[in-house]
Amino acid sequence: MVWTENQRLMRMNVLVCGIAREKLEKYPAMLAHLHQSTSGDCNPAHALTQDRGAANIRPLFFNPDTMGKPTDQASDSGNNNHQRWRGLKPSAQAALELRDYSAGSPAEQLATTGLEVGRLISGRKELEAADAWIPGVEIVPRTIYQQRHRGFFGEFARQEQGVVGRLGLWPRQWASARMFAGTAKGFHIHPPAIPDGEQPEAWFRRLFIDEPDNVALRPYDREQWDVMFFIQGMIEMLLVDERAGLPRRVMRFVIFGDDLPGANNAGVVIPAGVAHALHCTSSGDCIMVYGTSTTFDPLAEGRIASGIETKHLPDDWRAFIGGEDA
Repeated sequence: MVWTENQRLMRMNVLVCGIAREKLEKYPAMLAHLHQSTSGDCNPAHALTQDRGAANIRPLFFNPDTMGKPTDQASDSGNNNHQRWRGLKPSAQAALELRDYSAGSPAEQLATTGLEVGRLISGRKELEAADAWIPGVEIVPRTIYQQRHRGFFGEFARQEQGVVGRLGLWPRQWASARMFAGTAKGFHIHPPAIPDGEQPEAWFRRLFIDEPDNVALRPYDREQWDVMFFIQGMIEMLLVDERAGLPRRVMRFVIFGDDLPGANNAGVVIPAGVAHALHCTSSGDCIMVYGTSTTFDPLAEGRIASGIETKHLPDDWRAFIGGEDA
């Protein structure tokens, strides 16, 4: 079957009106163009009845998730793009997507695809100016000293010194954890302590917006703050601010363990009310050491979207034993 340009346009219109329409709702400008180019009725037959010149041909091959961020490939004229892919079956052409290779700003990357933690350390002012930083989150730069014939050495923190000292925070409990390669945990979250008579929104504004340097106000002894360090592997961390009245920001970044010394060795301070998840992305296990401002309280160990932590038995096993997952 040889498709005419108008038939290809009709096919694109069918895809946009059906499968991809929900995704395009995120891109008002593209949706407006769609309405303009199809008289707003999303009628596939309408595309066949219009006299369209080559200049108005839109590329058939697109990924609605990356619309608005054209790549060199996607910026080809419609005719060139059709010519490039005409060796594929029509069904494959209709399903084809082009990847968006544009990097975006550091603030955009931090909230989406992620950054290495060294770039957070060097570019913090820029990220804060772009409203990409979660208030209260701190990065603790670390130096790992190597002796190639023996091993390596690195400090975590010194009481009343460095970032942790500036925050007036010293953990009451320390623990370690190993994560097998490829596994993940989270999201975990701990409840913030709100003083009697205070509204959460006003309290957080005072702590982190109006008086961010007045760390004596922070009730470390009544809410769990985490201080995490990583001594082996590569860890991807995701943070989501869920505190009432504060913007819901996402920070996604990668931290290297002591066995991978360099600019990406760092600790992380996580306030109560900020959801956090970890993914061991290295080929070997990840090992972490972390301190908490309070001792363990199971009632303060919240979980959100944490199904990844559950080990599901095969369906036939569950059917055989007649029980639930172990």
